[in-house]
Amino acid sequence: MNNIKMKIGFIDCLIFASICASFVYKIIGVDVPWQWGPFFRIVTIFLCLCAGIRLPKFQQKEVNIFLLFSIPILLVSLYSIIIMLINGSDSSFFSRLLSNFLQLYLSYAQILFIYLRYNKKGFKILVYCAVVESIFSIISGIIVYGIKPSIAYFIDPNLEPYGQGAALFTQHDMAFAMAFILFFYIFSKSRKTKIDWLAILFVLLVIYLADKRIEIPSILVLPFLYKLLKNRSKIFLSMFIKIFFIIVTAFSFIFLFAIYSGIIDQLIDKFQINTSGRTFLWDTTFSFTPFSFSYHGIGFRMASKVLFPYLSNYRNLGYTSEISLHNDILDTYVGVGFLGLFSWILIWAFIIPKKILKLFSTKTLIVYLVAIIYSFITYSTDNTMTYSIFQSLFMALIMHFFYEEKRDQK
Repeated sequence: MNNIKMKIGFIDCLIFASICASFVYKIIGVDVPWQWGPFFRIVTIFLCLCAGIRLPKFQQKEVNIFLLFSIPILLVSLYSIIIMLINGSDSSFFSRLLSNFLQLYLSYAQILFIYLRYNKKGFKILVYCAVVESIFSIISGIIVYGIKPSIAYFIDPNLEPYGQGAALFTQHDMAFAMAFILFFYIFSKSRKTKIDWLAILFVLLVIYLADKRIEIPSILVLPFLYKLLKNRSKIFLSMFIKIFFIIVTAFSFIFLFAIYSGIIDQLIDKFQINTSGRTFLWDTTFSFTPFSFSYHGIGFRMASKVLFPYLSNYRNLGYTSEISLHNDILDTYVGVGFLGLFSWILIWAFIIPKKILKLFSTKTLIVYLVAIIYSFITYSTDNTMTYSIFQSLFMALIMHFFYEEKRDQK
């Protein structure tokens, strides 16, 4: 796969446009409704069908990858329905769950159909769509912010209060997802063209403008893990999966204990860390969630619903009107409880990598491990678990290396 060389027809242009549109979250400073993304993902799927694809068989490996990512979302949604019925939750909880489910499920389905249409070319098409959307976001930010303030921000993103400028020029979802594009270029064997180098430079620009403090060190460190695991035997990798699962589980619950016990607050105060209001939201959850083995949750991603009455206090601290925990580990615990969080970690950190090791090559597994470690790092400080673009490019990255595996076996 040296270059993308293919006949591009009118319907392919429409597919490209629909993918770009599905990545858009904001137009000239105004948020699009949540239905925007799912609608254009359905459009992408429909157009791929119209363009002519071979409908997948259940045993196809592309479908296996789709199932590995989508079944956990289905299971946690079904569990949440049961919990919300037991808790007597009102209809707004169920509509929130439906919107979360549709956004994630359709994100994965969109990636599946893109690959069924374009095969090994799928990821680079997604890269170009991400670049186009990011250019649109930057232009929109300049229109809203003004040319001179924009230039000042480009020179030093720290001139503005943390996150204010970043929210205008980039979207959080895309900014975090850019790491998967860099992993693709670092780990892939494909020869890089001039367009690819331009894409890499633009991806780095977006990461710089987004000013995500957790992302840059993760991108710098994780390729060394890839090097460490590369060419290792299946026995070694199987043992690594077990150790990884134990570490992630221990970290997650120790992290939760540190939040609930106030240790995190003490460390943040001691080192004067700017959390952008995160600790206020974390501390607020103590009023309605115990840290207990018997705690069963209020429904997946429902913490923001319960936090909404505290919105005015949050605004008084000088933060935006959007209220969310910015901590997917805590958010998942609040949503599905102690055993639910353990089961979630078990699926993503143990069961899925074991399945990948069984069904695919060791390289596909190593890329997955790097990607899931990066994901868990972001989960500790943000909401990327339900970010549509983030999860889309995560799945697409694994799908791409499956195609590299097929090519290497020829």
